[in-house]
Amino acid sequence: DPQYAWDLMPFGDVDGGPTKDLILQQQNDPQNKQYFQWSFGKRPAEELYDVNADPYQLNNLAFKPGFQDVRDELSKKLIQYLTETKDPRILGNPKIFEKATYFWSHGLETAGLPLYLWDELTEDQQRRKVDSVKWVLKNGFEK
Repeated sequence: DPQYAWDLMPFGDVDGGPTKDLILQQQNDPQNKQYFQWSFGKRPAEELYDVNADPYQLNNLAFKPGFQDVRDELSKKLIQYLTETKDPRILGNPKIFEKATYFWSHGLETAGLPLYLWDELTEDQQRRKVDSVKWVLKNGFEK
């Protein structure tokens, strides 16, 4: 649940670190706000890049003149693949991805793991997992 991740910290579904901190601090700075948009902004429904001319994939060509045929062909291939693989988005259950268990859904007592994964660990693995999460919480970069 994205709201649950947000309640943990801003953009809680993105690992913390000095780069994330800097981007969040400078999100309204006119010279740097594009980095915030690239990192945390809403993505368009379709993206298409010329990775040879634009290796960092910053210039979305999907809606530029001359790319409609490419978009249509790729869209057709994607729908065909999603149908063949019985993807929930095609079968009418796209919300399954929005409600996927996030790391912290079960809290520190299971190191944030879903119970079905936690139960598969040995006691020693469970202890080490909780210890590592405690270390990250104590020494991490989140503010």
